[in-house]
Amino acid sequence: MKPIGGGFDIVGELRPSLIFNRATGPKRYRLVESDKIPARTLAYVEVPEGSQLDLEPMLGRKVGVRAREQRLQTGDVDPIVIYIASEVTPLDARGQ
Repeated sequence: MKPIGGGFDIVGELRPSLIFNRATGPKRYRLVESDKIPARTLAYVEVPEGSQLDLEPMLGRKVGVRAREQRLQTGDVDPIVIYIASEVTPLDARGQ
């Protein structure tokens, strides 16, 4: 197990995904580097089926993601990195 407060696989601001926003299939969120203008997409975070993770309250916040798996989706113009989340932790003080 990774220590609390560090050892994240990726860190960024969590945003909704306009591409992966279907009623069926895996739920994916966009993770961006928000200090860039325009915000640069770092990867997508997927909530695995059956998971109790609720990422909606963390939208717009800086988060750290620990992933149980990382995939590279190809076939698009640019390959997309997808982190299958095991844990997502808010890293800012907002809402606490």
